[in-house]
Amino acid sequence: MIIPSIDIMGGKAVQLRQGRELVLTSDRDPIDLVREYNRYGPVAVVDLDAALGQGNNRKLIQEICRVAEVRVGGGIRDEAIARDFLRAGASQLVIGTAATPELLSKFPREKMIVALDHRDGRVVDHGWTIITSETVVERGRRLAPFCTEFLCTFVKKEGMLEGIPLDDVSALIQIFPDNRITIAGGVANTQEAITLLKLGTNVQVGMSLYTGKLDLADVVAGMVDFEKISLVPTIVQDESGQVLMLAYSSRGSLLRALREGIGIYFSRSRNEVWEKGVTSEILNSLFRVVMIVTAMHFFLWCDRMVLCVTREDIVVSDRSINIFLSDIFLKPYEIGLQKIIRLLTPFVSLETMSLS
Repeated sequence: MIIPSIDIMGGKAVQLRQGRELVLTSDRDPIDLVREYNRYGPVAVVDLDAALGQGNNRKLIQEICRVAEVRVGGGIRDEAIARDFLRAGASQLVIGTAATPELLSKFPREKMIVALDHRDGRVVDHGWTIITSETVVERGRRLAPFCTEFLCTFVKKEGMLEGIPLDDVSALIQIFPDNRITIAGGVANTQEAITLLKLGTNVQVGMSLYTGKLDLADVVAGMVDFEKISLVPTIVQDESGQVLMLAYSSRGSLLRALREGIGIYFSRSRNEVWEKGVTSEILNSLFRVVMIVTAMHFFLWCDRMVLCVTREDIVVSDRSINIFLSDIFLKPYEIGLQKIIRLLTPFVSLETMSLS
């Protein structure tokens, strides 16, 4: 999956080069940013001040945890701080300097991401200011039993937009087959992110996103093979798993849905892009997209059905819904809607559980 990053310093979203030089400061509120970026999947929120030992942005980040799915990192060096973030709603924690079996074992393995930030093959700690004696592989093997994922940041390339060494990424995937790998530091553009995702890694992006070199919607659309199937079956469900409808998404409708933040599909009967609610007033507001790279499936999660039509009357509903966008090449006109629903609903539930 693609993971947008929001690095916070002094209450602002910033981008540093190699963890040292301030390059840009966003004029947008970090909470507004995280709500937008959450359409595409979990957002990485990093407390740079805490990582560098110059204060912290803990209250702001806890507020962010309450409104979006985020993985929090930066300066989490004791059990109390870690528990505070999890109680606030963080989905996972990224632990670097304090990553020891003793600390990690106090938490569920699926909540722990170990940072393998490195320079010239050696792990760096304390906001990337100290080069340790451990190699990436040594620390990874020591801590693999206590986490489900590694965040591997190429510090020398961080913020440089020079690209990621693909051979190194492939080697990490082979060395740690039982731990997911998230790559960060130097992702240059949209196409490189797609290439990395197709290798089977997660990709965390910052500088390329903020400078316009990378487009999140293009990354997501680039992971669906629209040449093989031009219209992708899209199952709409509410938060309980109840299927609301079967729709279809073209590349164009998917891009619009992601960029505009509303439910937009492709109408086969009208042969055109269809914005849900224009005539019926049953509106979808897009909330989140989670990309499951290994299965080549996507979930688009919408935050509310503003109006819900029942047989008796029209009611306002706050129910979250999700849209299941499946790249499985079914022929719905041959097997029927009900069979599609029966086939896909169990799979959707399984994959959703695996992400929690």
